[in-house]
Amino acid sequence: KAKRALPSEANSSATRIFVWGGGAVALCVVTAGMSVLWGLGPIRILYDGLAPLLPYRWSHPPLELARDNQPPERGEGTLPLAAGSPPGSMTTNDGQASVIFDENAVMPTGTESAVRVSIDPLDPETVAAAPPGTRFDSNAYRIDARYAASRKPVMMRAPATVVLRYATGATQMVRADGPGWTALQTLTYPGSLQIVVAKSETFGIFAAVAPMNLPYTRRTSWWVYVIAGVPVIIVLLIGYGPQILARLRSRADARHR
Repeated sequence: KAKRALPSEANSSATRIFVWGGGAVALCVVTAGMSVLWGLGPIRILYDGLAPLLPYRWSHPPLELARDNQPPERGEGTLPLAAGSPPGSMTTNDGQASVIFDENAVMPTGTESAVRVSIDPLDPETVAAAPPGTRFDSNAYRIDARYAASRKPVMMRAPATVVLRYATGATQMVRADGPGWTALQTLTYPGSLQIVVAKSETFGIFAAVAPMNLPYTRRTSWWVYVIAGVPVIIVLLIGYGPQILARLRSRADARHR
């Protein structure tokens, strides 16, 4: 016959479920509250991406990130150019920069069968100073597209889409224009993606910029850990406190016998 669980065992199991469930809920609530205080905005605590992003690879890293920095990688390849100009894309080997060609975006010619695309990372400070009130939040990337045979720049019938990954909190993509930068209409995807996207009719050098006062690294204050841990500790004490006290009393009674 199957052994029935005693009432005390059932109560203990239910208590454990309540404790750990309550602790998880408390931790989620505290994390959400802290995200608002930190100015992160509304976020999904669970299932917000499959894995953390790898550290950003800088051409010329900020001083506080220089120690563990890895150099960025370039991208180069050939895209077929058939009648009608099929869609295509090119990405750097580290995934930090991409250019996407929509269907019919490249003007086909009778003598060209392919387009050669290259993406090269640069130190943006060597190109031009960041726009006023901003700092660079990515490498600069020189994007070049040429007909494979003649090596002449491609003629575009529609804008290409440039996608840049950023390091902390970029809000704008810019394109080098003479001695400065031109702001492009930008879409940002923060959180688990950390990319900025913009369309451009011409190729050249692109970068992402963030507000000047945004730090490259954020250090969590000790009081944040205290606030986050207190609700969990309270829930655990409520759930296991009576059991711990009962065991202590039982041991004390056993010693006095």
